[in-house]
Amino acid sequence: MFGLQGSCTLGRGPENTVPIANDHVSRKHAIIQLQGRAEFWLVDLGSANGTYVNERRVSRPLALKDGDVIDMAGSRIVFHSEEPSADGGHDVSSMGSTILSVVRKNCWLMVADIVGSTRLAQELPPEEVPLLTGGWFKTCRDLIEEHGGHMNKYLGDGFFCYWEDSVDSRSRILQAMRGLAQLQAEASPPFRVVLHRGMTVLGSVPTVSALDLHGPAVNFVFRMEKLAAGWGEIRLFSEAAMESFVISSLAGHESEVEGYDGRFKFFVPDLGD
Repeated sequence: MFGLQGSCTLGRGPENTVPIANDHVSRKHAIIQLQGRAEFWLVDLGSANGTYVNERRVSRPLALKDGDVIDMAGSRIVFHSEEPSADGGHDVSSMGSTILSVVRKNCWLMVADIVGSTRLAQELPPEEVPLLTGGWFKTCRDLIEEHGGHMNKYLGDGFFCYWEDSVDSRSRILQAMRGLAQLQAEASPPFRVVLHRGMTVLGSVPTVSALDLHGPAVNFVFRMEKLAAGWGEIRLFSEAAMESFVISSLAGHESEVEGYDGRFKFFVPDLGD
């Protein structure tokens, strides 16, 4: 039995949180990530033989439920979770001296989303979809974490990640964005990235290694992603993000943002790709 806190990797390699002695399991096969205080999401990392939940192959991030059976090349794991309290989280009263920590910090917020995921699922053979999407999630996650970012949420066909603002965060983010731009140039799969910078509220529960980001800046970056999709842009920076870099813009937009007063400027950065 393995207790899950934060991210949990599964695979044949001994470095995994849950090492699986099965030659047909990939070295880095899948990951289970805690989102918020009560949700665990399973992501196949482009494994050769696939990951199945309740006998259905996982082609995109999947929220796990108590009792779900995870199958990796014949190696089975039964997922169990604590019953959530009435408000949707764990019963904090049962956590003893657990303290909810809340701080306000400037953060860099990024949303990435696969373009035309429904069409891809219809055009590709069923066995190729999880290889394509799972490999993309793994590559993006490795790139972001290599440059100091933190994967916060999986969103079905995309993800939400962040960097806490620091002395070297700008250079790290720019390197990560250039790496993502190279992946976008390959268009396999095609995806969109938006970047914003703003004040967030970070809340954590130490006993479950959970971290939630809240606040208007978080909602804003998700609104940005919808605007970018409407404009047909695969890369978009908010004005707050753009002014932090010494780079030029290939194009600009100005628009109202649902739920926010006024009009806002957005830019398509020139990342040299």
